Amino acid sequence: MKVDDILSSPFSFTRRAEYIPCDTRASWKCALAILIIGITGKDFTCSLKKIHTANWILKSKTHLKYFDEWPAKNSLFPPGVRMDPSIDRAIELLAASGHLEKSNGKLSLTDGGLVLYNGLSNEGVMLKEKEILISLKRKLSEAAVERIFKAR
Repeated sequence: MKVDDILSSPFSFTRRAEYIPCDTRASWKCALAILIIGITGKDFTCSLKKIHTANWILKSKTHLKYFDEWPAKNSLFPPGVRMDPSIDRAIELLAASGHLEKSNGKLSLTDGGLVLYNGLSNEGVMLKEKEILISLKRKLSEAAVERIFKAR
């Protein structure tokens, strides 16, 4: 078979969907960071460690269960929270777009970030994540998060 034989026959290109896991998409991570700050933050402000902890908890049921049971167990081993570079990139995107403000080691939603948070809160999106964050709001205090990182 020659190239001319292939090119002289009809052909077409079809764009195929490329699977990208949602937790690696920048827009999804940005929305998640906004929800974490909005739901668990005091006055729409929280630490980077808290955002990473909440992100880690939301990754699996095992993480959620371990975090939920850890204080009652008085275990010497804290939850193995992993820092996720994609959440750092999302935070940088949010800060660059004016939705987030960094000051004194804390991250706060700006007026634009509050508008985004309210929009996400009122939409039927990320329902599982919202439910988990709301249920863990008390346990995800800054003191609890610091305790996790100091116990290492």
